[in-house]
Amino acid sequence: MAETLAERKPRSCWRALAGFSLGFRIAEAFLFLPVAAIAGSWLAGGPVVETAAIVPLLLSPRGLLLVVLGGSLFFVLRWFEHAGLSAIVGAAFAGQALGAGAAFRQVLARLPALAGAALVVTLRGILALLPLLLAAGTAAALLLARHDINFYLATRPPRFMVAIGAVALAGAVSGALLVRLVARVRLAVQTVMFEDLPPRAALARSAALTAGHRGEVVGIALALVVLTIILGAAASAAGVVLARPLLAETASAGAPLAALFALLVLVRSGLAAAATWIASVIDARMFTGLYLRLGGSTALSAPPRAATATGRASAILAAGAGALAIAASGVQIALDALGKPEDVSLHAHRGLDVEAAENTRMAFLAAFDAGADTIETDVQQTRDGALVLVHDADLARLAGVPRRVSAMTQAEIAAIRLPGSDPRIATLDDALSAARVRGGRVNIELKTYRDSPPGLAAKVVAAVRAAGMEDRVLVQSFSLAQLAEVRRLAPAIPVGFLVSVPAGSLRGLGVDFLSVERNRVNPALLALARREGLEVLAWNVTTEADMRRLLELGIDGLIIDDVATAVAVRRSLAAEDPARRTARQMLRLLGG
Repeated sequence: MAETLAERKPRSCWRALAGFSLGFRIAEAFLFLPVAAIAGSWLAGGPVVETAAIVPLLLSPRGLLLVVLGGSLFFVLRWFEHAGLSAIVGAAFAGQALGAGAAFRQVLARLPALAGAALVVTLRGILALLPLLLAAGTAAALLLARHDINFYLATRPPRFMVAIGAVALAGAVSGALLVRLVARVRLAVQTVMFEDLPPRAALARSAALTAGHRGEVVGIALALVVLTIILGAAASAAGVVLARPLLAETASAGAPLAALFALLVLVRSGLAAAATWIASVIDARMFTGLYLRLGGSTALSAPPRAATATGRASAILAAGAGALAIAASGVQIALDALGKPEDVSLHAHRGLDVEAAENTRMAFLAAFDAGADTIETDVQQTRDGALVLVHDADLARLAGVPRRVSAMTQAEIAAIRLPGSDPRIATLDDALSAARVRGGRVNIELKTYRDSPPGLAAKVVAAVRAAGMEDRVLVQSFSLAQLAEVRRLAPAIPVGFLVSVPAGSLRGLGVDFLSVERNRVNPALLALARREGLEVLAWNVTTEADMRRLLELGIDGLIIDDVATAVAVRRSLAAEDPARRTARQMLRLLGG
């Protein structure tokens, strides 16, 4: 009888399922996530964690607390929706109708138990990751500490391969432990919701129910992950298929595109939300059904109450307000993205490495001659305070000299010969001189390592001023403190924060631009940057496809290795009909 109800009843509760998901999404966006962001910023000591500070933070007591609370919050948010949908589905199994509001009350009543279970699961997950973390730390300390990591990545010596193998083996062990953990706790939401058990008892009950069936649990979980990916891809593809002819027709007719784009953003968001909701409902249906089949119960402590007309009206109003907000956001994103390709700056990454080594004067001149308007370079200090252009902490990769730049004098650096047509390690003055000769700009990255001498920002500013180049440089760094010092000493010089692994909010950083790893650049990040008045550069841009994608997204600058290709792509886009180019930009923002 239960199986018959499982097949029939959930189809009759779609309104409650949709209402609960809508209410949860609104609460998540406007309450849960903002509160979590504030708490995370407080624990991390600021709105953003610099890339170099991530590992030290995670190894500190504050960082461990941040990981534990962050992991617990992740599970609570995911379990909150799963619990509400499971309660509605479970009531349908029992022949009852549970409204969205009643489901919320059921989840809130059991929220302390869900939070406690989430905390326990997070701690167990951290323990499962210990083999991987210990192997990575040991490999870094014993096998990869002699040289800069870029040396190992470029040359791949035997000790590097041993380290990779050890980390991979430990990763497999940690992965197996995590899979086992997931299989044991996957029914914890149902045991909390339907049996009203405290955290540890709920997890123990889940483990008992899944004993002997964990392969099935893992199989269902993996199938749901695949289904979620397929549904998301289908929603994105459907949005693009719908948008492509409409945008093309509108552009051909010379009609305004912003209103159509807003509508398409709304449709695309609706399709994505529908895909996510379908996956969530199927997840709740599958695991609640499995829970019952393995001996669970659908008893609820409070009687179900149907949704009222007022509740339905509130949900409709909330959905309408959300739709208008999405549409307005779509128009703003579109307007912000409509930059001219010819205005996008091209930054040659460490110059143009053809015959000369990277970061040399000849590499800079070649980059300007190939069409770059800016050269990007790395500056750090020698032991006696000279400003040399070297990316790595040591010279093992660049010159075969396994000594750290910070431990050498300017004279020792000058005596080292590089391969290629320009054997001399360049100074900052060389880069500034090359830019002055060719009428270009210099993007200076401040490189500091654990043993770097202090005062880099001040010396760079002094060198730029001495060269009369304050209006021809910009400075970027992974260190906000370094950028703040440049801003204090030379407010007219644009400063930018380098982002490889986003960790925290990018608001209120006190910079002029963001320099972001190419795979992290997306419409949402660009929209946030525009709202903050920040330009966005993309680095590690190596392929023509990436160049075209980023230009069509509305990027402000590209840090590139292949200058000639970037110049050609920029020129081809600039030569297109503006309306058609705008239509394709909008299609790109929609995921096409």
